[in-house]
Amino acid sequence: MDLLTIPVYFGIAAVIIMFLFNIFHYSFASIFGVRVETFGMFITIGNTYFLKFKRNHTDYTLGWIPTTGFVKISGMFDDNIDGEPVKEEDYMLSSKTPFVRFICTVGAPLLLLIPFVVSAMFIDPNGSLNANFNVLNDVIYNLYQLVIGTIESVEAHENWNAIANTYAVFPIILCIMSLFTAFVSITTLLTNSIGQKIEAFNVIGSIGLLILYLYILYKIGSLYFSVHNFTDALFSFVQFIITTYIISFVLMLLIKILPKNKYI
Repeated sequence: MDLLTIPVYFGIAAVIIMFLFNIFHYSFASIFGVRVETFGMFITIGNTYFLKFKRNHTDYTLGWIPTTGFVKISGMFDDNIDGEPVKEEDYMLSSKTPFVRFICTVGAPLLLLIPFVVSAMFIDPNGSLNANFNVLNDVIYNLYQLVIGTIESVEAHENWNAIANTYAVFPIILCIMSLFTAFVSITTLLTNSIGQKIEAFNVIGSIGLLILYLYILYKIGSLYFSVHNFTDALFSFVQFIITTYIISFVLMLLIKILPKNKYI
């Protein structure tokens, strides 16, 4: 597979999955009357943003580091000001029933099953869904073995190239990004929930997860980008960054120019 296409594929897939993840979160919150405080694409640096605007009660932000999307839902976690709890309002998630809190919290990562299944259908359009899942299983198992170190990178590359030369690459990448985003979301939610009860765990757990996420991303990049030196790595990174920024910027501008309504 051409080096030029893989970073672009990953950039497109990353934005699609991040944006869908945010839309799922936002939709569940809107359905149950919960206020969304922030609809964010990418991590910000301090209080600076590549793009920021407000619609209704929601800040829409485009940050600087294209690693994740996020939605800040009012009352999802215990907020406080100067150590004092914030007064609970009807629009806050904490005021809702346990069922609504569950749906608004885990509904978005669970719904990532939709792009996962739809993408899997196109791995081999002429094959059955079960056969495509078997291909995807081989892809994930190959990546898993590389991550835990049971196979060398040379063997992992050979396995991947055999698959990439036979099946559609972009649907496979979409499936990988769906799984990774769901994994990051669920583990982060668990860490934050435990961290509210054990303060020390919040810091240690967050640092541990960040190291784990970066390690997995490094292995994904080293396997699928097929970089051989610093120049290749830099070129792939630039392609990925430019792709994610262009698509994300267009999506955020589309939201900005939409006629205002009670939902968005």
